[in-house]
Amino acid sequence: MGKPEEKKMTVHYTVWNEAGDVVEASEEGNPLTIQVGADELIDGFEKAISGLGVGEEAEFVMPPEDGYGPRDESRVEKRPLPNLSEDQKPVAGNFYVLQTQAGNTEQFKVLEVGDDFYVADLNHPLAGQTLKYHVKVLAVEHA
Repeated sequence: MGKPEEKKMTVHYTVWNEAGDVVEASEEGNPLTIQVGADELIDGFEKAISGLGVGEEAEFVMPPEDGYGPRDESRVEKRPLPNLSEDQKPVAGNFYVLQTQAGNTEQFKVLEVGDDFYVADLNHPLAGQTLKYHVKVLAVEHA
């Protein structure tokens, strides 16, 4: 089976977690434009919307395997805390972005802060979660 046709789609979407809380959504005046077929999206989302046309809506449930993957405890790391002033120290529960020595960025959530260490969770914030999506297609442009 071949790769899906590349096309640009403009959509409004809402994502809920299993508790029914909205975890992500486009705003009414600010739809999301995405390139389908260019490996920019999580597989489950791309498969669920690729056949939709303008004006169509879809609701679907995506297990972690098709979304952001299962939670991986090996991606939780205890790291040394650099010498920082009190107001610069990370705060447990907050998300941070750092630039690595290789020039990449990594986003992580701080789970714990000690006197000389912090615990960073490098999993995607939605990893391990089954998510429910609602998508409405506003426009489709074929490549």
